[in-house]
Amino acid sequence: MKVTINIKAIVAEDTQLEDLFVVKSQLLTMDSGYRDLKLDSPDWITNKLDEVVREINGRVRAELTRRLKAAKSRHAALKSRDERRKDAEAEIAELEAKLV
Repeated sequence: MKVTINIKAIVAEDTQLEDLFVVKSQLLTMDSGYRDLKLDSPDWITNKLDEVVREINGRVRAELTRRLKAAKSRHAALKSRDERRKDAEAEIAELEAKLV
């Protein structure tokens, strides 16, 4: 199977995460090649690398946030009635203090 990715034209937001890892790897290799020859990388390489890394980091953070929210929800479901009452009382006190 042959896969071709136009690195210059790729739009990070519209690309699968697996493809972003491939693009990142290719961009890092190209950047390294320029540095090995004591040349500055073209701006498009550094700009695209920054874009791809930001997109990857954002997606990873979003997934971790989703998982954390789910874990907190499962944890809350395991609390006893008294624990939930104490949590609610603490939240009410915190909100009332902020409104003063």
